[in-house]
Amino acid sequence: MHFVEAKGILSAQNGMNLYRGCTHGCIYCDSRSKCYQFTHPFEDIEVKENAPQLLENALRSRRKKCMIGTGAMCDPYMHCEEQLGLTRRCLEIIDRYQFGVEEREPDSRRQGPGHYRYYSTQRPVDIGTYPKPSGNRPIEIFNYDGRIPVEGGNLLAWGELIYGKPLTEKQMCDYELKPSSHNPDRAERPSITRQLKEAARRAEPPKEPERQKTGKSHEDR
Repeated sequence: MHFVEAKGILSAQNGMNLYRGCTHGCIYCDSRSKCYQFTHPFEDIEVKENAPQLLENALRSRRKKCMIGTGAMCDPYMHCEEQLGLTRRCLEIIDRYQFGVEEREPDSRRQGPGHYRYYSTQRPVDIGTYPKPSGNRPIEIFNYDGRIPVEGGNLLAWGELIYGKPLTEKQMCDYELKPSSHNPDRAERPSITRQLKEAARRAEPPKEPERQKTGKSHEDR
């Protein structure tokens, strides 16, 4: 691990990497690619020790609020974070200036057991575009590269949010969010088609009991 004085901290897309390199050793990680122009061993973590000061200066001069991305290339919560606390300090600064946080980590599109996923179908997720109920703030926010098909092509979405508890119908309606069909509360409900068939069946008049046939022909009567 070595320390550097960075010249800037936010990218053009408002992302920040407080560390360069990683010690996790994940075999699927592409951050070792030559395109990132590492001049040191990947496991020798480069720490941008002046990142909190750079971030505060950048946010103080911003007139428009936006989402700040973390961990686009390297995990902001790797082992050295416990000792250095750079990510924690930067998150406190983001909160103080009332910006949002968009965390991007490996497998961030996976929905954990007991979690609730909601799709933003009308716009990218940004400040003021999603509910923040007391005791049920989003666990994770993820914006796609564009509006893409989700849920097997049944919806088009700009991004998604993961919550620990379900949102109310009013909260979803107010922010134009669509729930995932895999959410725990949705999986228990019958499909719309099944509900319509069941409603139609209940609306049908009761059938008259069939008359019992005597077995006699017309000539015998």
